[in-house]
Amino acid sequence: KAATSSSTAGRAASSTITLHGPRPSGVGGTVAARAGLPVTVMNKVSEGSPHIVDAIRAGEIDLILNTPRGGVAHADGTIIRGTAALYNVPLITTLSAALAVVQGIRDLKHKQLHVRSLQRHHALEHG
Repeated sequence: KAATSSSTAGRAASSTITLHGPRPSGVGGTVAARAGLPVTVMNKVSEGSPHIVDAIRAGEIDLILNTPRGGVAHADGTIIRGTAALYNVPLITTLSAALAVVQGIRDLKHKQLHVRSLQRHHALEHG
């Protein structure tokens, strides 16, 4: 499962983005919705269990997109970052990186990933 929020988080292997916080209209929710990914709301850490840290500990989260705003969000972010590090879950903390990750997930749903060297890429793009 994926998780996200304006305090934001996610599991790339799944097709669901799970938001923590009271509204899916936060930054992460907006990004996920525009990418055509389903959104589910989850509690912030400060709102009590079940919340994003519970999901991380349960092994339900593979990727976290966390762009906190405000004092409580930053306090929650400290707990989320620590738990993510402890459970080896990748954490994205900027909107530009979140946009790139969501775009990549969306693209992978529609086409196969092809790997090539930088030299080959450059030759194809400029040759």
